[in-house]
Amino acid sequence: MVYDPFLIWDVGFQLSFLAVFGLVYYQPKIYNWLYFKNKWADKLWAAVAMSLAAQLATLPLSIYYFHQFPVYFIISNLFILIPITILMYLGIAILLVRVYFLAPIFEWIITFTNQGLKWISNLPYAGITEIWLNKWQLFLFSRL
Repeated sequence: MVYDPFLIWDVGFQLSFLAVFGLVYYQPKIYNWLYFKNKWADKLWAAVAMSLAAQLATLPLSIYYFHQFPVYFIISNLFILIPITILMYLGIAILLVRVYFLAPIFEWIITFTNQGLKWISNLPYAGITEIWLNKWQLFLFSRL
């Protein structure tokens, strides 16, 4: 905001800000809804809680700007969790350590992730579309 105060009007900035807010504010509350003794079930629930928190925080603006709601957002977010983590570490290794021979693997993971997300988006009833909100409805929806 110091560098460019007009970023406040940028959709990407607004959604990123709200997603981080959701992760900080809502995720701990959602995570505490359920308790799992099993380590892997707890990790899965933590990922689901994170996805729900980000979606909840960005929902009003997402509907306002894009006029749709992704029904399978939890499946999509769980699907990209591992590939994105691998991509971050691979990207750092390629850029900093200059292990360029890993670039084809990096590209394959990107392609695989994109194809998987496209497949999920083409599932039946993947999204609720044509949701139109005016500014007053957005304001009221944000207050819930």
